[in-house]
Amino acid sequence: MNMKSSSTVFKEKNHLGKVESCINMGRPVHFMLSSLFIATIFSIFLLYSPKPLIVISKNGLDPILQQKETSSPMQGHDSVQKQLDQDKPHKSNFQKKEKCDLSKGHWIREPRGSHFYTNSSCATIPNSKNCFKQGRMDKDFLNWRWKPDQCELPRFDAKSFLQIVQGKTVAFIGDSVARNHMESLLCLLSQEEIPEDIYKDSEDRFRTWYFPRSDFTLKVNVTGHHVEFAVQMSFRATFNYINDCKNCSGLVTLLRTFAPAHFEHGAWNTGGYCNRTGPFNETHEIDIASSEWKVRNAQIEEVERARKVGKNQGKRFGVLDVTRAMLMRPDGHPGEHYGEKWQGGAKDCVHWCMPGPIDTWSEIFMAVLRDQAGLSS
Repeated sequence: MNMKSSSTVFKEKNHLGKVESCINMGRPVHFMLSSLFIATIFSIFLLYSPKPLIVISKNGLDPILQQKETSSPMQGHDSVQKQLDQDKPHKSNFQKKEKCDLSKGHWIREPRGSHFYTNSSCATIPNSKNCFKQGRMDKDFLNWRWKPDQCELPRFDAKSFLQIVQGKTVAFIGDSVARNHMESLLCLLSQEEIPEDIYKDSEDRFRTWYFPRSDFTLKVNVTGHHVEFAVQMSFRATFNYINDCKNCSGLVTLLRTFAPAHFEHGAWNTGGYCNRTGPFNETHEIDIASSEWKVRNAQIEEVERARKVGKNQGKRFGVLDVTRAMLMRPDGHPGEHYGEKWQGGAKDCVHWCMPGPIDTWSEIFMAVLRDQAGLSS
């Protein structure tokens, strides 16, 4: 994030009940929430554009998406509309997905599963998530694809995504797992267009990448790490803030649900580890009484509450629900293969290897983005 010219960040006054952070994203001024409470359990996506999204129907946020003032209203429109016309036969197929719950499904074996990029084709994979570089030998965890029960989830299409976000800015705001998602998306997009690294602060908490051909800016704001909080009231305060915003007409807020850790036989600091090499099978039941599932349900409940309030105010809310899918992927974490060892030989069973199951988040993100743009109606 270009802190000198494009944004002014106000710090939170406390870490529990009040959300007082915002970002000034330039002219016209749109104040938007810059962070929630810092934890590994969520990210919030804020999408804004004064112009309707023109989305091609090929497929599929910790982000804020905003149309740049310098973009021409018709920039890229002809080529995108042409693609839309070409893809019309596929629209009826996607109509079936309108009522499809992307969160309910299972992992199916597929050789192409998570093979979108490699640690040689993406130069921006952090060492801590570059599991093969750090000595991980098994590769079968890449050979799985998320299959919703009621429909097909289209594979990620970097070219289509860049056409959707042309002339816009997406900012991932949250903790280190939000950053992990941004890093995955960056690798996916870099297979289509090489971005320029244009800003990094001294602590590497703010980072900005620019895709010149697409006039697309990707930012990350890592606001902290792993703080416990009263989940439901925190989200309620956040969504109330958004709904009360008078300068946020047309805002779309997408919440990414809890992404679980998979420590076995202990916690991160008591010898816990994650050395599985494949997903849980379909007989592995989701424990609806678990704290992880309760957090996810609280998130969903608050999004629905905010949606009902916001629909009369020009605000839209949606969910990128990854909890069930990721509960089934204990094999996707770095474990001991993350380079910089934690104290006492702790394993990383919180973040996700790249490439790996986390790349599915961007496939779901693109499907949700298409739905918000009305392509699946």
